[in-house]
Amino acid sequence: MSKNRRVEYQKMCKKIIRETAKVAGGRIIDACYYTKINEYFITSLAFVCFIDGKHEIHFRTEVKPYAYDNIFWDVIDMSDNAKQPESLRANGAFVSPSVQIVEIPYCIDDDSELEQVCKKGILEINEIGSEFISQLEFQ
Repeated sequence: MSKNRRVEYQKMCKKIIRETAKVAGGRIIDACYYTKINEYFITSLAFVCFIDGKHEIHFRTEVKPYAYDNIFWDVIDMSDNAKQPESLRANGAFVSPSVQIVEIPYCIDDDSELEQVCKKGILEINEIGSEFISQLEFQ
């Protein structure tokens, strides 16, 4: 597949994910979906892979306590970052690390499936994130 086609495909994915993010209660910055669930911050980076002539969209999902960035910023004397837009927590250069909880690949056999697969991925991120957080809070 040509580089132009890959770039076009990635742009289509971002557009669909952006639209779906609003419905799912989250937001998106670049190709990173993010949302706050209880006292945790969930991020999921969406990226397109082309393996053996097949299209795959991967959602790499991570979690961290919401207050973790504030503590990190206090330690490195950047506490003003806590007043910045929430997107800084998702893709900022100076943020606390997250823990990857899952990476889900979705195979796309036909371009007509793209919208359905992107929507499914975003909705599953919220479900998986909620389940993971409930296990943390239960302990």
